[in-house]
Amino acid sequence: WQASSTPFVAGLVYYAGHDINLYFLRNFLRLHWLTSSWNADEAMPGGMLEMELLADRPHGSTGRLVEHAYKSSSTHQTSFFIKLYFSSQSYSQQRDASKLTGAASTPPDRVFVTIPECASGPESSCPLAGFRSLVLRAIRAECVSTVSVREL
Repeated sequence: WQASSTPFVAGLVYYAGHDINLYFLRNFLRLHWLTSSWNADEAMPGGMLEMELLADRPHGSTGRLVEHAYKSSSTHQTSFFIKLYFSSQSYSQQRDASKLTGAASTPPDRVFVTIPECASGPESSCPLAGFRSLVLRAIRAECVSTVSVREL
């Protein structure tokens, strides 16, 4: 990772994969989750790991994560944090093809997932610098490259 002089403007970055990708991330970050309908740490069909980048602005802050980082326009120093959630439909929601949004719907389970080696931020979040350090310790830099989408 390198710091960029360009402000982050994307409201959503989406990466899709398979259950094996969830198992890789679970092992890579030593994650654990338990939803109401599935076994612990199971990557079920349609399950997803959500990663939020949040900002805690110091002026008037209560120490609580106050907004998504991409909305931050403060001229004061802003601290960034990562929070993870795991979401999945229950057995019955999948079996019945239940409506998950809108009126008369039941949303899927969404559980907070702590990053065990990096939970020192507000609400057990992971400070971005700590997350970066954790990831860089666990990967071999020569095996990672960044490719512009335009080059694909």
